[in-house]
Amino acid sequence: AFPALSFIAAGGFLPLYGADLPFGLDADFDGLWLLGENGAIVDSIDFISQPADHSTGRTTDGAAALSDFAVPTPGISNATVLPAAYAALLNNLRISEIMYQPVAASSAGDYEFIELHNIGTAALQAQYENLKSWLERTQGTKVRINVPANFKVFFENTMRGDYDLSVAAPHFARVAQADRSMVPVVMYEPRINALFIGKPDDGINGPADVRGKALGFANPTSLVALYGLQWFRQAGMEPGKDFEVRGARTDMGVGRMLLTGEVSGAIMSNGEFRALPQDEAARLRTVEAFARIPNFIIVAHPRLGAARINRIKTQLKAFMADKDEGAAFIKATGITGMVDADDAVLRELDPYLAPTRRAMGVTN
Repeated sequence: AFPALSFIAAGGFLPLYGADLPFGLDADFDGLWLLGENGAIVDSIDFISQPADHSTGRTTDGAAALSDFAVPTPGISNATVLPAAYAALLNNLRISEIMYQPVAASSAGDYEFIELHNIGTAALQAQYENLKSWLERTQGTKVRINVPANFKVFFENTMRGDYDLSVAAPHFARVAQADRSMVPVVMYEPRINALFIGKPDDGINGPADVRGKALGFANPTSLVALYGLQWFRQAGMEPGKDFEVRGARTDMGVGRMLLTGEVSGAIMSNGEFRALPQDEAARLRTVEAFARIPNFIIVAHPRLGAARINRIKTQLKAFMADKDEGAAFIKATGITGMVDADDAVLRELDPYLAPTRRAMGVTN
């Protein structure tokens, strides 16, 4: 029963999930009845077995006819037209890990959890569709977006010369320039804030407070991680000797590691911190923003030639000023500008060339 004086706003929707209901639904055949306070039937529905991952709903809100929906719409109108890429995103979700028997109650810091993994690339590709269209129109040639499986595959493909243009993490871009004569074209703005994260009232105020403890990283091979390790070294803290380095299995995992006490602090970018679940981020704090590091750099293969690379640079800057496609790209990515990757910025990355090569398995 709903509590007294419960209401749904005019035109609103109220999705009820399994935890909200004192009963289950039969997968083969069942019925639902909405009853008034006096027991009178307000509405009812009978349903039979559904196709996997489909929902059943009124073809238009409140109508009599029922239909199967390939993309469910809980909490919004059944008439909502969802992007075609939305179904692809759902189809690429996989349950990658589950923990159902922690050693202690959640109040003691152990949690039951289910981890979902998106094995697809639709979201990233969708962010770059506007840039792809712009380059095709201004370059007069077809453009294909390639999203490798992971950082290492991307690095190896770039170094092998598989791409004409690569949107690379800045330390990858600098290695590609130094070792393969790739040409830096533009650098994204704004710079990325590198953060040292802790918990409220944990007594962690700087690198020295992690001595003898563990430090977590969303991605230990990222430039943010390399800057963080260098920052700790400058404070007299050597990884592997004065503190332990622990990498999370997912970007979100590092927040959980902090909250469960697996690590005493964490290094992450402002973007990684924003990506944490809100309930986790609310229980963490930024101890210090210790660096503002270069953003991604677009590098070109030298086979394109200097004249064409210069044209691409001009077109990329014009793209960011475009009020339609450029504005859509800015909204989708948070990138606010593309500027020259000048020598001063590139030299700033030189201390991280050797650790980047080691992390990527480069031996020559």
